[in-house]
Amino acid sequence: MVRLLLSEVSPGAAEALANQLTADGGVEIVGFARDGLEAAQLIAQVKPDVALIHAALPGMDGYKAIQMASLANPETACVLLTNGQDRSGQRAMRSGARSVVSEDAPVSEIRQLIDELSELARLKTEPEYAIITDPAKMPVTITVTGAKGGIGKTTTVTNLALCFARRYPGQVVLIDFFGQFGDIALLLDLASDSSIAELAGFGEIDQDLVERHLMVHSSGLRVLPAPTGRSGLATIAHVDVGYLANLLGLLRRRYRFVLFDIPPLVGDASEYVFLRSTFVLVVATLNDLAVIRDTADLLAMLGTQQVPRDRVRLIANQDGGSRQFTARDLEETTGYKVFHRIPHDAQAVVRAINEGVPIAVGQAQSPIGRSFDELVSLLVRELPGGS
Repeated sequence: MVRLLLSEVSPGAAEALANQLTADGGVEIVGFARDGLEAAQLIAQVKPDVALIHAALPGMDGYKAIQMASLANPETACVLLTNGQDRSGQRAMRSGARSVVSEDAPVSEIRQLIDELSELARLKTEPEYAIITDPAKMPVTITVTGAKGGIGKTTTVTNLALCFARRYPGQVVLIDFFGQFGDIALLLDLASDSSIAELAGFGEIDQDLVERHLMVHSSGLRVLPAPTGRSGLATIAHVDVGYLANLLGLLRRRYRFVLFDIPPLVGDASEYVFLRSTFVLVVATLNDLAVIRDTADLLAMLGTQQVPRDRVRLIANQDGGSRQFTARDLEETTGYKVFHRIPHDAQAVVRAINEGVPIAVGQAQSPIGRSFDELVSLLVRELPGGS
C-alpha cells in the first residue's frame, strides 16, 4: 500500500483526484495539505511514501515546501504539481522534487509515477543498500606490492587473503595482477584453467561472467589467477583502465574484501588500483640495501601519483633473520613507519610452497602464521566500525 499525501490550493480541489487514485486499491490518502507550511509539516509528521505538492500553494509555495519537506523527511518522494505553462523543472529538481507533472495530466500517468516512486523504498532490501549504509559492510580493497621480486610479497598477500577468508567466509576475492610468473595459483595448489587475461578478452563483462572465471580454494577464498605464457604478459600490459574499473566495481558489489597482488611496475592499470585501494601494503625485507632504497623510491612514486599517504602501510618482511638492517633503518630511509613485521621463517615458506598448503592453513599457529592473522586484525581495526 502506497501512503500518499495530496495538496490542494483550495478546499475540496483534490477530492476527485483522490477518489480516482484510490479506486483500484494500492493507494492510501494519509492527508490533505492546504498550504505550503502544512504540506511540509504533514510530511514530517505522517511520513508518506509519496507527496503531490502543488507549485501554487498559498503562504509558502510548493518549491519552498518541498525544500523544507526534503530536509524534514528525505525518504518521502515529493512530486511538484504545476499548471501546464510552468516550465520550472530545473528549479523543482534543485528544490528536491523527484519529478514534475502537470495538474492536468491523465490520472493513469500520475498513478504510474506514484507506483514508480514508491518502488524506491523496495531498494532498501537490495544488498547494495546495506553495503552503502552499513560501515561494517562497506567494500575494502587491499593492494599488496613491493619494489622488487623475491621479497615475499605474493606469500604475504596469499596468506593475508586466507586469513580474511577465515574471518569473513564467502566475502573475499584475490586477484593475481601479474602478466607473467604469477604464483598465487601455485601457492594455493589450484589448477589454473582461467585468468584475468582471458576474462579481459571478452570486452564486455558482467557479474555472472566474472563469477565463472573465479577459482575457489577449499577455504572459500575466490581467486582470479594470473595468465601463463607470453600472451598473458602482453594482455596485462595493455589492460584497459575502463575494463579494470568495471571489474573492480563488479567485485566490490559482491565481495567485502578485494585483494590485489601487483608487481613492482607502475602503469595506468596499477595506478588505478592504487588510487582505488583502501590500503596499499608495501612489502620490504631488511637484508638488502637495494630493497630498502628501491622501496623508498616506490613510496615516493606513490606519493606523486596522489595515493594518500594515510592509505599506505609499510610491511617489514623476514624480520629477525640474518638481516643486516633494522626496521628503524627502513623507516629512516623511506620516511614511513613500519606498520607490521612478519617474522623470518624460510623453512615454513618453502614447505608451504612445495606442499601447496599455505602457511595460514597448514601452519596457522606458527609465529609466522599468527603474524598474518595479526596483520588482518590491525587492518580491520582501522576500518569504519572496526569490523
